[in-house]
Amino acid sequence: MHIEAMRRIKNKLCKNARKGVDPVAYCGLSCNHCFLGEWCGSCRTEYNACSFATEYEDKSCPNVVCCMEKNIDGCYECADLEDCTKGFYVPDNDGAASAKAQAMFIRKHGKKASLKAHDKLHERFDFAKTQEILGQDMREGLRILENEYNK
Repeated sequence: MHIEAMRRIKNKLCKNARKGVDPVAYCGLSCNHCFLGEWCGSCRTEYNACSFATEYEDKSCPNVVCCMEKNIDGCYECADLEDCTKGFYVPDNDGAASAKAQAMFIRKHGKKASLKAHDKLHERFDFAKTQEILGQDMREGLRILENEYNK
């Protein structure tokens, strides 16, 4: 089969998998704004292609496992968020600070506000990865999201 046709099939499967699914990942990232969006069905579905999930034999991101164990909707509901180093939050991940900033924003303002802030950022900037805008400091990333949301 032609590679382009296979890509279209995969994209359609992922899009169908995400229908009606919460577009906010357990770690706080927005699936609607993720650079893997066309290849991933979200960590909340069986079509998970999150970079951290694929690193583990069971294909489960530690953030997802932890949230399920704690019976919480996402890391944004966890008291240990700021100091967490699990999954997407490992210190050597260049997206850790921006992911935490997004989770902190959700904790403070909610998921709808987070998606709105991301929509605004994407309207103003051309970027593939959120950390390109939010940077490597979670508090500065939170400030950027709040400024964008309040415009």
